[in-house]
Amino acid sequence: MQHNDKAYAYMLLTLPLSAGEESVRPLSSHEVALLAGRLDINDDRGIGQLIGLEEIQLMRLFNIGSDEAYRIRLLLDRNMPLAKLIEDCISREIDIVTPFGRDYPSRLIRSMGLYNCPVLFTKGNAELLKGLNIGINGMGGVKTSDSLKQGLKAFVQKLVKCGFGLIGQDEPGASRYALKEMHEVSGRTVLLAQAGISACESEMRSQAAAEPEYDLIISLCHPDRQYDAGNTALRTRTLFALSQAAFVLSTDLKRGEQEAAKLRLCEELYTLKSPECEMNDALLSKGFKQVADIGKFPVEASSEKWSRLDEYNQLSFI
Repeated sequence: MQHNDKAYAYMLLTLPLSAGEESVRPLSSHEVALLAGRLDINDDRGIGQLIGLEEIQLMRLFNIGSDEAYRIRLLLDRNMPLAKLIEDCISREIDIVTPFGRDYPSRLIRSMGLYNCPVLFTKGNAELLKGLNIGINGMGGVKTSDSLKQGLKAFVQKLVKCGFGLIGQDEPGASRYALKEMHEVSGRTVLLAQAGISACESEMRSQAAAEPEYDLIISLCHPDRQYDAGNTALRTRTLFALSQAAFVLSTDLKRGEQEAAKLRLCEELYTLKSPECEMNDALLSKGFKQVADIGKFPVEASSEKWSRLDEYNQLSFI
């Protein structure tokens, strides 16, 4: 697990380095982007040049007050906690992937922008993120009807036939059910965890009979962190940005789907017509297309378009 100065600085500035509360609040991606915009674009060191700077130097460099500079310096001084986190992750076979590493999914950078991308904790076959994947998002607490279960079975079989993997969040309900069915038909499965990877694995071991072995687990937080409510919208943006097409099975409109649609993180967005979740209809005005029966969705007819969209994105540097 090799990291350059840019990657180290990015982790120091943005990552919570413990499973609990931090003594100093890490910067948001928006705050990091603002700082990066004030750096000399001709300096190849980028945000890596911030490592080792004193408070007064940060004040002059960014034209900020002492409180902001003090916070940034405290974050940059967390070398020992970061080294421990990296060592712990190596022992658990968890990779920490930053936007400045060659293994980071290029789709995320193209869709979200370099300094808006989250640091990813991954375990499993990260090469899957370079392939064609469909995102699926469902809200926990909404009943997965028998008709929806049958529809999801048919849907994932079509995805496998057309060469697509499935990325889903791990909220209990339709999203997890779809991942389970994808595993049953030997499809590629990527779980976007709500908790840290170690915490997620511990939960899955307690439900061993019901949980499949995922090909890849992704998390946006410390491996030991339990449910991370603060990253809900960022997880949704990440899910959309990693997907050629995304399907929202149920929503309470508080999970960031509307924001992700506005940012055009995924060109092909669909939502299910569902009597169990009437709020899905509110997404239609945000650019989502309605799906009456996901089991009858024309995956084969759509797959060529989905694949072409990814090819176009790869040619664009805008």
